[in-house]
Amino acid sequence: MKKLTKFPLDVVAKVGEQYNKSFESKVFTLFASSETEVFRFAQVIPIPYKFCFCFIKGEQAQWFLDQESLVKVKDWVVEEARQGTEHVMQRYRAWQADWAEYINCSEELLDKNLGKLTDEELIRDFKEFYQLYLGAGAAAYLADSFMSTGETDWLEEMFREALAEMEVTGDRDEILRILLSPGFLSFTIEEEFDLLGLAVKFSEHYGSKLPDRKVLEKESPKLYKSLQKHRQKYYWMANNYYQAEIISLADFYDRLKQLVSEGKNLADRYQKKQREIKDYEEKRQQVLANLPLDEFHRNVLQISDLFTEWKDVRKSGVYVGMSHFEKFLAEIGGRAGITTKDMTFLVFEEVCEVLSGDRDLLKKIAARKDQIFYAVTPAGYYVVAGTAANKYFVHLEQQQSEDVKELRGVGASLGKATGIVRVIKSKADMIKFQVGEILVANQTTPDFVPVMKKAAAIVTEQGGITSHAAVVSRELKIPCIIGTKIATKAFQTGDRVEVDASKGIAKKI
Repeated sequence: MKKLTKFPLDVVAKVGEQYNKSFESKVFTLFASSETEVFRFAQVIPIPYKFCFCFIKGEQAQWFLDQESLVKVKDWVVEEARQGTEHVMQRYRAWQADWAEYINCSEELLDKNLGKLTDEELIRDFKEFYQLYLGAGAAAYLADSFMSTGETDWLEEMFREALAEMEVTGDRDEILRILLSPGFLSFTIEEEFDLLGLAVKFSEHYGSKLPDRKVLEKESPKLYKSLQKHRQKYYWMANNYYQAEIISLADFYDRLKQLVSEGKNLADRYQKKQREIKDYEEKRQQVLANLPLDEFHRNVLQISDLFTEWKDVRKSGVYVGMSHFEKFLAEIGGRAGITTKDMTFLVFEEVCEVLSGDRDLLKKIAARKDQIFYAVTPAGYYVVAGTAANKYFVHLEQQQSEDVKELRGVGASLGKATGIVRVIKSKADMIKFQVGEILVANQTTPDFVPVMKKAAAIVTEQGGITSHAAVVSRELKIPCIIGTKIATKAFQTGDRVEVDASKGIAKKI
């Protein structure tokens, strides 16, 4: 990707109007995803995003995507749906080949000792994995076009208007919820379900107490192999844009032993969840069969279902990448006398030059520890850091906190709750989260699930009916409002708030 010498300040001056995500992150991590969504996306989709840009300071990132192009991509997908779904399915099938190659490479790297590679072999493997990572994201970012913010969700409104013109028996809001809630499990919930299934098998063989792992390997090789497969499938589960690790087999086995030791109707719990999934899908199919939806609306619904799951799979690919990137950065940096943390302030091309002895990289790292602004376009990328980045950061700082008592958004999971707000911006905030608090965040990602389970309700700034917060809150049956735009500015930790997701209103009380 070509390095650019500038990025327009007038574009950055409009930051308040753009699609914004906020989270704890590292430069390398977020830059890699930005390159995928804008630069690589432009190579496979006819209507690309014109730019994204990002501010990172104190490990907190504010990431902006070209809102105008986001809408254009969505409109293109929807308009093409008048002719069918093949325009999306064709790209999905091509992506599946890229995805399979990426996952195969990831599995080969899982237990590979990078320390045994020569410098040339190490950089070669790093470049290969990075390019596969870009390919595993690229077309999948089509799914982001179905996101929305504000008091209404365009997808919900489209189908609400369609239902209004039909003679429908039953609660229209309930029918709408079923239509827009595909029955797949997000990968965090899926992992728990799969582990519960393993616990049933292990308890049938060993009862409530499992043996030492070495004994298990010797006595029950089939069960041991099933544990290995689970680990191979989910070793990246603890990751996010800031944290990267590889979960060990021992860690998964400890969780499994805990489940088995509890011995609380494991088989019944597993079968109940299976029935719930099956019953929901049958109910959804029955609703679809009884609705006189035209072909266009059925096509949009099919695409929406695909995008909801596709986005979740793509997100898992990001987390897979984080584990391996951390290993590569540690090994490459170690050979050059640079810490892994310092390596995370570099972008791909710079990492490839570390072993060449380029000492200017150390100056770049030092400046970026203060603050960094970068932009990615289909033509290339721009990076500026330290005091030189002030001309960009001034536009971010001009955004004032909103002094409001009531917010409106989209009710993604209906219900009502009252509680104390906990604004989540980092892993440290998650650790402090208490049962019954109101979770307020820019958005939720898979690493939020443990705290989402404790929450009385969830309020996010970003989202759409197919967003992570919407999908998981429905799975957990927790009231959730999405797309409020300013929740983390309007509400502070400690505020007492009432959330009425049925009306899409969250207010201080």
